[in-house]
Amino acid sequence: MPKIFKDVVQPINPKVAKFSLLGRANSGKSTLLNRLIGKNISIVSNKPQTTRQRILGIRTIDNFQLVLVDTPGVVAKLMTSVISRDVISAPWRALSEVD
Repeated sequence: MPKIFKDVVQPINPKVAKFSLLGRANSGKSTLLNRLIGKNISIVSNKPQTTRQRILGIRTIDNFQLVLVDTPGVVAKLMTSVISRDVISAPWRALSEVD
């Protein structure tokens, strides 16, 4: 079993809160995810657009699960011609999946 799944505990009838981390590139979304989850699951870099797809992090405390979705940075209109459509739309798709 991969190491990442060894620590997974699924509580019975958990209370779940699902949040998406949205913001500009290099605004600290991945760092915040890593800190809240307590593990380095999202790459952190000074380079803009390091996060190219959504990253899911789950923190379980007793019967409560915090589900966080790290997203690529929100892209300004003038940059839409140089960044892939999937990266541009990922933050907005993540909004439809959270509470």
